[in-house]
Amino acid sequence: MDINQGKIYFRYISLSIISIGCFFTIQFLFFIRSFEYTQLIVPLCVALIIGTMLGRLKISLKLIQLNEKKYKSELQKMELKEEELKKSQNLLNSFLDHTSAVIYIKDIKGRYLMVNKVYEDLFKTSFSELKGKTDFDIFPKEIAEAFIENDKKIINAREELTLEEKAPHEDGLHTYLSVKFPILDGNGNVFAVGGISTDITDNLQTKEDLKTLNIALQNSNKELDDFAYIVSHDLKEPLRGIHNYATFLKEDYADILDEEGNNKIDTLIRLSNRLESFINDLLYYSRVGRQELALKKTDVNKIVHDIVDTLDSTLKEKNIKVYYNALPEIECDQVRITEVFRNLITNAIKYNDKEEKWIEVGYLSNGNKQECECKDGHTFYVKDNGIGIREKHKESVFKIFKRLHGRDKFGGGTGSGLTITKKIIERHGGKICVESEYGEGSIFYFSINERFNEN
Repeated sequence: MDINQGKIYFRYISLSIISIGCFFTIQFLFFIRSFEYTQLIVPLCVALIIGTMLGRLKISLKLIQLNEKKYKSELQKMELKEEELKKSQNLLNSFLDHTSAVIYIKDIKGRYLMVNKVYEDLFKTSFSELKGKTDFDIFPKEIAEAFIENDKKIINAREELTLEEKAPHEDGLHTYLSVKFPILDGNGNVFAVGGISTDITDNLQTKEDLKTLNIALQNSNKELDDFAYIVSHDLKEPLRGIHNYATFLKEDYADILDEEGNNKIDTLIRLSNRLESFINDLLYYSRVGRQELALKKTDVNKIVHDIVDTLDSTLKEKNIKVYYNALPEIECDQVRITEVFRNLITNAIKYNDKEEKWIEVGYLSNGNKQECECKDGHTFYVKDNGIGIREKHKESVFKIFKRLHGRDKFGGGTGSGLTITKKIIERHGGKICVESEYGEGSIFYFSINERFNEN
């Protein structure tokens, strides 16, 4: 109600009160039968009543006029909004009908609520024929069941999913890449499923793509063969020479050297044996192929123990304590997971400027870290009290060749260690994430999924 309407209503009520007062005054005078007052006051009251009635009538007319203006204004606004809505609807329909993708909306019972022109042209139908029908009314049973099952996944997951689906064409089945998403009502409940499907059959069947894949496969095999050759001849031979000379020293000079010297030779022999075993494992892995992992039951305690033993001299020199215990046996590629732990522990050693340094390797037995969660998985962590990582760098540390410090600072390096680590973990069906407080230290969590299918 605006100010003008308020004033009019006030006048209307005031006149009504005056009329009522006059009426009751006349009634009172007749009741007490006072003739002299009746003769004088009644005509005055009658005149007032007539006047107020005329005033009320005038006010009512003004109110009618004001309301008429208001309703006309509201009607104009509604007409403008309706026109804008029509324009928006036409714009949306024009966009939907001129895209190359198949677009559709179905309610939670699978009944069609909307399709675009591409859908109508492709399946030789119209929305007027489709409205209220389901996939079972349009497609063969097996195809319809697959569509309905995918729609249920969207409804249950309440999130967008990208799926491959088959649809019949005149020349046979075509493969579609479908992005399906839930549509919510005002209360946040799913009431429909939307879909945008793109025909990718030609891409999947292109001979050029197959040729490119074959070339890539040939190059990959050649790279693996070259790598195996380099490891066998350029690394193993010098390593075997170091091992042999260390053995000769042990045999020929054991009596001359003191206890510390003999211990150092023993350590050299042990480490060279372990490194040779590691190289052999790498050779075996290269022969398996890039897309395959050499999975076997692996004792993670032994992996960490061997790494700590290998780094023993560095740990003592830098006065770093490493804590670990109760790590499980898991199904994994031992060589690759060893590389994961070695990279994380080595980084924890490098990026620490504290006087008292420590590293903790552990296992979350009560469930996965949420950010690194994977079904049927094991979650491990490597924690340190080093320099930490700034919040803005928590994602970039996993990018290849991305170093947060100068090339020679903190021992240098190429910046590929965490990238390789992330790739290995993903190939095991897991994830990796980091929590860190700059200047206080970092915790790297990663999961390994024993039941994943790499293919």
